[in-house]
Amino acid sequence: MIRRIRHRLRLAITLGVSSLTVGAVIVGMAPAASASVTITVRGGVSCSHYPVEGVWIQSSNGGSEFASWSKASSAGLSAAFSASITVSSLPTSVQLHVGCNGSTASWWSDNWTPSTSVGGSAILDATCNEGTSKPPSGANSRCAYESVGAAIVAAARSMSGNHYCYDGGTTTGPSHGSGNYAGLAPDCAKSSTIGFDCTGLTLFSVFHATGITLPHDGKQETVGGGTLIKSISSLQPGDVIFFGGTLQNFLHAGIYAGNGYMWDSNTPYWKYGDGVEERLVSAETADATYHFDGAIRF
Repeated sequence: MIRRIRHRLRLAITLGVSSLTVGAVIVGMAPAASASVTITVRGGVSCSHYPVEGVWIQSSNGGSEFASWSKASSAGLSAAFSASITVSSLPTSVQLHVGCNGSTASWWSDNWTPSTSVGGSAILDATCNEGTSKPPSGANSRCAYESVGAAIVAAARSMSGNHYCYDGGTTTGPSHGSGNYAGLAPDCAKSSTIGFDCTGLTLFSVFHATGITLPHDGKQETVGGGTLIKSISSLQPGDVIFFGGTLQNFLHAGIYAGNGYMWDSNTPYWKYGDGVEERLVSAETADATYHFDGAIRF
């Protein structure tokens, strides 16, 4: 057998409040009725052809405003966004407006999602097909919601083929990191090579879909939100899986893809090569050192 050496990381998981899934939206427990209430709307958006230039959150019960956002890919075709909006009552109907191309101050196209009802803080993910010809102004409903889990898996899948690089990976994509640090990533020995380590891939994928930044090493001790999944049989696509040790001191991490597979970044073992690839979860747990610790669902 080929011995696999992983980047040993520490991560203390802090679970958020109870949540329930409503279609493409993960919604926190609704607060008691009051004159007004502030909720957080966050998530990820993408344009098909041009860079994202902004996100406007339209709320039927007031509080509409521009979200803060940042690139979630090097080309800028995707972005993570977040906004705290104060509404007069809940539930409220929310619609995302995604600016594609142009500039932050002047969008080339304003692309809309359908409206969706939220009863509290929510994670919303949307993909837009803005086309390549400038559309007319008006009702441009060219965006569709997707589930948070599907968005996380899609982000991980999009990095397929990148090398394993020690400490590689950021919120916007692959990086050289520490390269072949201590001989742990021989395929990333050249300074020009970029890629991911296991948690570099998970932090990129989760940020892409939720705007939440996971730690890349043991310096950041907590992760806000998420639901603890205790058994492999309960896994759903998009869950972040941890192996070897405990949730506070694990050896490896990946993104569950469904049907017993996961996306992860790894050094070569068994029939698998170097880097980001879809692999069997059972191939990981076949080595008792890398037993299943648990997973977090966002």
